[in-house]
Amino acid sequence: MMNVVGKAIDTLAGMAEENNRVEPVTRFCPDCGRVGSVGDEFKDCCPDGIHARMIPESMAKRCHDLFQIVVQGLKESASVPPGWKLVPVEPTLSMLIAWERAEQSSDRDVYRAILEAAPVPEGGA
Repeated sequence: MMNVVGKAIDTLAGMAEENNRVEPVTRFCPDCGRVGSVGDEFKDCCPDGIHARMIPESMAKRCHDLFQIVVQGLKESASVPPGWKLVPVEPTLSMLIAWERAEQSSDRDVYRAILEAAPVPEGGA
């Protein structure tokens, strides 16, 4: 019986030692998923800079991985409504050429020509 108690004490002592071990910490931002430093040129990764926390490195890696899974799921579920099309913020060269070629047409035809010339983003949205 004493042998079992001794082993239990040794086990608990080992666990206490393990819990007292200091694990390196790193910065994790739950708003953008960034792990680690943002570099000297930035104050923070997000505008207000209040959400990042210093957490154990192993936990930061798991949090980052989970963040990526959630973001990927959101990207996959995002859709463009029927009758709509995503276009670049700045027109591409092919869009500008289409505009120029359709300039003598009605405004609606010019608009359609520009939309037809717009590139299709990855994923076919």
